[in-house]
Amino acid sequence: MTSIAPLMETFLRNTFACQRGASRHRRDSYASSFQLLFLFAADRLKVKPSALTLEQRCRARQRLPRAS
Repeated sequence: MTSIAPLMETFLRNTFACQRGASRHRRDSYASSFQLLFLFAADRLKVKPSALTLEQRCRARQRLPRAS
């Protein structure tokens, strides 16, 4: 299973900061938003936030009702 945490850290620190030139404030804002999202997902899936995987996120997304 693929852990989400290292992927998000790489995105925020390397891709978002270096390649896209995002400011520290923007990176902090994104990190905070993702933290809230992962807390919500972890609560919904009954796992610790640090234990979330991409596979779980995909399964959870399939269970959400479709927007009309």
